[in-house]
Amino acid sequence: MLVFRVLLLLAAVGIVLCAECHGKPDPDAKPNLNQIYTEQPKFISQVKNAKLFSVGSGEDIISIVHLYGK
Repeated sequence: MLVFRVLLLLAAVGIVLCAECHGKPDPDAKPNLNQIYTEQPKFISQVKNAKLFSVGSGEDIISIVHLYGK
């Protein structure tokens, strides 16, 4: 039983250490020049556990779904 606990502890430590991101962004990467929408989302419709909103205009419309759960 002790061997199992030690192996479990070592596995948990390994998982935690591997979960950290060691990468860096490419210094030559193209910057994100997309517009940040600051306008209020427009309400579209609602059902029992969700609401649908949209933001943007023309071909740049983004749908936002707000889900509610228990």
